[in-house]
Amino acid sequence: AEAQLNRELEFAIGEYRAKANHLEGKWSGFVQTADSTVIPQTGVDVAKLTEIGVKSVKVPSDFKIHSRIENLYCQTRAKRVLANEPVDWATAEAMAWGSLLLEGYSVRISGQDVARGTFSQRHCFLTCQETNRQHAPLNALAADGKQGKLEVATSLLSE
Repeated sequence: AEAQLNRELEFAIGEYRAKANHLEGKWSGFVQTADSTVIPQTGVDVAKLTEIGVKSVKVPSDFKIHSRIENLYCQTRAKRVLANEPVDWATAEAMAWGSLLLEGYSVRISGQDVARGTFSQRHCFLTCQETNRQHAPLNALAADGKQGKLEVATSLLSE
């Protein structure tokens, strides 16, 4: 039995090619590219991710955010990122989006309560408590302004 499994494994690794049945019918004139299974090189330098993580909660000096958001969200995220500790989902999400923005890609998210996050975990926009002005830290990552734009289309959370 083990010999049979090893033969099948060798066949699967070497000779076997799954039939591209998605190219049948009205798609029959198309062909599968030889490099369709090439895995692209992805990844971002840890120093760049750290920079993005810290900047994802940075606000202008004249911007007064709610003290709970400052303490529980901004300071906590910055400390964890700078200490190279495991990060939560929202921080990883901000780092991923930020890396795309710095590469010049724009990111758009939409849905119910996506700016804040249903469980108040995301905070794409921070609000000044004195002026009611909003700030999106991920739209201010590049000092020269040469970056993609984070667009947030949020709707009310209604259940």
